[in-house]
Amino acid sequence: MTSEWKKSLLEILDTEIESAKVSVAKTDEASKFIVTGWSQSGDKYHAQMAADLAASYLKRLKDIRNEIEKSEVKVMHKVEPVSFVEVEYEDGSKLSFTYVANGVSLTRSLFISTNSPLGKAILGKSVGDKFSYVLENNGSKRTFSGKVLKIE
Repeated sequence: MTSEWKKSLLEILDTEIESAKVSVAKTDEASKFIVTGWSQSGDKYHAQMAADLAASYLKRLKDIRNEIEKSEVKVMHKVEPVSFVEVEYEDGSKLSFTYVANGVSLTRSLFISTNSPLGKAILGKSVGDKFSYVLENNGSKRTFSGKVLKIE
């Protein structure tokens, strides 16, 4: 990962974290105001679920930021957390992302987890290495194959 890429990711994450903090505050505040009545019990439950979801998202963002902040700026020869990776699938489509322990998709950046099917398939790969993984959905299986184009 280059120092420029690291700085850019940290800026993106800082912006997302601030936005998530506002969301947590709003959903938490909303869940506190719904107090009585049977229908309001359901409303309170849903408001609390939204607050919990917002808090969980904020925690994931902070964890990723922490992981990136602690990562070394170095020349990467193999896919490992934290690295910028570009892959090309057999159909010619390309995907660029940051490879981290905890994945999340943001508007301006994609983070792929080491525990995802793609993450497991590319761990330890070098530029030019091929990878393959299978996804199952409702009993049907689909295989995705490609090669690693770039690692930073």
